[in-house]
Amino acid sequence: MGCWIYRSRSPLPLLPSTPFVKRCNLLRMVTEFKNGGGWLVVEPLSLTGGVSHFLRHNVVVGCIDDERKALLQFKDGLTDPSGRLSSWVGVDCCKWKGVNCSNKTRRVVELKLRNSYSASSDGDGTMQSLGGKIEPSLLVVKDLNYLDLSMNNFGGSQIPSFIGSLRNLRYLNLSGASFGGTIPPNLGNLSRLSYLDLNNHLAVSDKSGLQWLSGLSSLKYLDLGGWDLSMSSTYWLQTVNRLSSLLELHLPNCQLTHLPLTIPPVNFTSLFVLNLSKNGFNSTIPHWLFHLTSLVRLDLSNNHFHGALPGTIASLSFLEKLDLSRNAIGGQLSRNLGNLTECSNSSLETLDLGDNGIKGNLPISLGYIKSLRDLRLSNNSFEGSIPYSIGKLTSLEKFLLEDNQMSFIPESVGQLSKLILFDISDNIWAGVLTEAHLVNLSSLKELSISCNQPLVFNISSDRVPPFKLRHLFIRSCQLGPKFPTWLRNQNELRSVSLINATISDTIPNWFLQLDVQLDVLDVSYNNIGGKVPNSLRFNKPSSVYLLSNNFDGPFTLLSSNITTLYLSTNHFSGPIPHDLGEVMPLLSVLDISRNSLNGSIPLSLGNLTQLSYLVISNNELSGDIPNIWENTPFLTIIDMSNNSLSGTIPSSMGSHSHLQYLSLASNHLSGEFPSLKNCSEMVDIDLSYNKFSGELPVWLGESMPALLVLRLKSNFFSGNIPPKFCGLSNLHILDLSYNDLSGHIPQCIGNLTGMRTELISTNEYFYDFSHFGSMIARGISSKTNLATIFRVVSSLDLSNNHLYGTIPSSIGELSLLKFLILSNNNLSGELPSSLQNCSSLVGLDLGDNKFSGKLPAWIGETMPGLMILRMRSNFFTGDTPSEFCGLSNLHVLDLSCNHLTGHIPQCIGNLSGMKSELTDTDAALVNGTFKIVAKGRVAEYMYSTLSFVNSLDLSDNNLSGDMPVEITSLIKLVALNVSTNHLTGNIPANIGDMKSLETLDLSGNELVGEIPRSMPSMTFLNHLNLSNNNLFGKIPTANQFQTFNDPSIYQGNAGLCGKPLESDCSGGSTDIPGREKEDKDEGDADDPLEKLGLYISIVLGSFVGFWGVCGTLILNKSWRDAYFDFADKVKDTLLHWHRMFCRWKGTR
Repeated sequence: MGCWIYRSRSPLPLLPSTPFVKRCNLLRMVTEFKNGGGWLVVEPLSLTGGVSHFLRHNVVVGCIDDERKALLQFKDGLTDPSGRLSSWVGVDCCKWKGVNCSNKTRRVVELKLRNSYSASSDGDGTMQSLGGKIEPSLLVVKDLNYLDLSMNNFGGSQIPSFIGSLRNLRYLNLSGASFGGTIPPNLGNLSRLSYLDLNNHLAVSDKSGLQWLSGLSSLKYLDLGGWDLSMSSTYWLQTVNRLSSLLELHLPNCQLTHLPLTIPPVNFTSLFVLNLSKNGFNSTIPHWLFHLTSLVRLDLSNNHFHGALPGTIASLSFLEKLDLSRNAIGGQLSRNLGNLTECSNSSLETLDLGDNGIKGNLPISLGYIKSLRDLRLSNNSFEGSIPYSIGKLTSLEKFLLEDNQMSFIPESVGQLSKLILFDISDNIWAGVLTEAHLVNLSSLKELSISCNQPLVFNISSDRVPPFKLRHLFIRSCQLGPKFPTWLRNQNELRSVSLINATISDTIPNWFLQLDVQLDVLDVSYNNIGGKVPNSLRFNKPSSVYLLSNNFDGPFTLLSSNITTLYLSTNHFSGPIPHDLGEVMPLLSVLDISRNSLNGSIPLSLGNLTQLSYLVISNNELSGDIPNIWENTPFLTIIDMSNNSLSGTIPSSMGSHSHLQYLSLASNHLSGEFPSLKNCSEMVDIDLSYNKFSGELPVWLGESMPALLVLRLKSNFFSGNIPPKFCGLSNLHILDLSYNDLSGHIPQCIGNLTGMRTELISTNEYFYDFSHFGSMIARGISSKTNLATIFRVVSSLDLSNNHLYGTIPSSIGELSLLKFLILSNNNLSGELPSSLQNCSSLVGLDLGDNKFSGKLPAWIGETMPGLMILRMRSNFFTGDTPSEFCGLSNLHVLDLSCNHLTGHIPQCIGNLSGMKSELTDTDAALVNGTFKIVAKGRVAEYMYSTLSFVNSLDLSDNNLSGDMPVEITSLIKLVALNVSTNHLTGNIPANIGDMKSLETLDLSGNELVGEIPRSMPSMTFLNHLNLSNNNLFGKIPTANQFQTFNDPSIYQGNAGLCGKPLESDCSGGSTDIPGREKEDKDEGDADDPLEKLGLYISIVLGSFVGFWGVCGTLILNKSWRDAYFDFADKVKDTLLHWHRMFCRWKGTR
């Protein structure tokens, strides 16, 4: 048998007394093997391989005729599309390509038929692959000791069992050859086998077990990667432990789940390489692994190991590569690595601890591992500073520290002269990055820095860095305001990303003149102005991201090599160039939304045959949508919303079988529903706010099985809701509101099973394709299934139509429905009891119908997540159920305009949602569903005119009794309306505690007593109505009450006096206890000094308020954009109501 040599970057420091070293020192061979490192069996006495190749070219040696015939028969069973075996002709098979013979016996000893083209320009190498059947004629080749059929394609066929009869085999490599079935157990007969590689890319299940391994007593290299060994998960280690000669073991991706924490004495203590990556081990790392003191490479990545690293890891003093990435390892690195980091003789070259849960500071001792070349600590919870000692790692080539909580970069990183890749993105860096941080980084090719804190770049304009970068990524750092001049000499750049980097410059001429060919240019989210230059050169293919800047002027045509172009949220004006599709024919992604582009859609867009993503929304485009889409078969996303497009939808737009998202909302399109029958992969359709008419097509429920979202709001659709819609089993959002639909709600509505299942239970993304153009992640290809990216919040909105009848009982089957909006119809009857099964409801709006009966108490018991409950303008009777007080998340309760009786429940103070402001999470949930106001900020509540967050409206009922004092505990209530009831007693004295109230209406009751002295402390109050009660006493004049000059808000209270009423409190008014003190208080309010102070505060408040808002809008672009977006929404809402009014007026 030969000697095994391990190819290492540095000599392996084995003790010279070991028998292994004594043998191997006789023949010191280091050779390239298995992509640059591995084990090679060397036969010093056998003239095979390279030596026999040399001899057979100098000595005439034939081959055994029986073996030649056997090889030809073997060849006949193979498929050879590229003719790799074309040399297999003639009488001397020893001269055939891939065949080696022994010079001594003239017998074939090696078949080397590995497909070496697998990674070539052939792509996957299939055209160079051998395939077909492996004939048993190889049994004739009795001295065969080396068989390599790796990286070919045998189409999932079984590994031939006869291979187990090739008793002289010492090397067998069938890796990557697409074998299937099971591993034949008779491979265990190959007792001389030293090298066995069955690494399989098909990941097939092996049900035969691993007992056959016990017969491979000479095995030194074993790779079973990719085979499903789950059937052997409990005993695989015991089997491998019998292989005492094993030096290298690879079992990645084998579905193994059991790794014992203790085992009997380890027999394979000579193991140099152990790879157990990509399995399902879920335990701490066993201590016995660190008794394998000869280990040079250890890979336990992509498992579920947890706990801290054992301190015994320091015993692996020969370790060159340690990969523990993608686990759940915790603790602190300074404790975990122990003596390993303090060993000055450490041979560790690669340390990968990325994607774990390790926390704390990086230890100073990291700088002692001077052999380190590759250090990966990404996606952990490290914090603090990079240790200053890092500068001692003079061999370091790759340093990855992204996605941690690191905050300081020492200048010593500038001493890493061999560093090629430096990625410290997604941390919280602060401080200043100076020239000292870069001074000796002469080998640097890739630099990535991003942070959430203001890391300031302070590099002089005349500084010439020592490196030549190929890839630069800087995000959310203070790089500006000028374009960084230190890039002036970077003429090897391939990608430049300067995102949200506070640059407010124009793109300088020197950057345009760089002799570079870019793959990526991303300067998004800055304030870069001016016109976009067209002189930049780009490779093929390339991507350009200029979104969210201040670029202006006309849309500039760029390089014909660009495939991805984002220009959204700028100030481009004028028309889209008519020859866009001809000048930039490779475009697959085009986003020019949120600009001021006008004119028509150019016909040349139809020439973009690779186009998959087209977003031209939020512009001023007009005219018809051209019928040009036949030659764009890969279109997945079309968004033309918020323009002024008119006419009908062209037929060619409905020809795309891969179209998933279509938004044409907020235009002036008309006609009947377009034919989209061929769009069978459609996920989201939004045709809202147009002028479409006619009946809803029945085929819509049959031809789009993948549809998740259907928005047809605010059109002129008429007729019934087709029952076929119930066949849309994946539908999560259905919005047919503000149309002219009539008839009943289909009884089969409960068949919308998408509204009773979670789309993605493990994903917390919020799905809202209505803003898809601005929120879509970059890099999404046309083949991406959009349904797998976003989480849908289920909603059913049929409001503002002419529907009648009762709510179908089947609606209770929509158990995960979040919003049910049926307001402004003619629905009647009692609420179905099955509705209580909709326990996930967040918003329930049944207002403005003809429902009757008592309010169901189960609403308060079975819908704990309700945030909005609106039942106004119906015929509900009876008491307000006290169970409603259990709705602790409620922010809006509107029971007005019914026939409710009884008292306001005293437990109303339990509505804790009205004691807190709407959270960002809650606001995101209701966004696009309700138009509400929270602290002066508007979010949409599209299904009614309700405009308040934390609003309580019980008006226009027959409620009686006192106003419960508990109502004053709802301290974040913004609007309170209990008018037009029969309430008696006093206004609660501490009503002034409700300091967030902006609207208070207590009119039309039988309230008595004085206006509470605490009311003037409600400084946000801007609407008050106390009319038509029995109040008496002087009207307060302090604070906000000085602005209430309308006497009608106090009329109908005979005992009230003072401004703005004409009655004077100084006359013969009734003496009231405490009046004297109140008069004194009110008199104090008229003190000249107080008036002066009031006037000064009004002026100062007006000044600060004006510039606090306007100044912010001027200086802050994102707030300015949000303000004008809000203004646009207000405009759209007013136009919508005007149109609805005109429609109503026209029907009279």
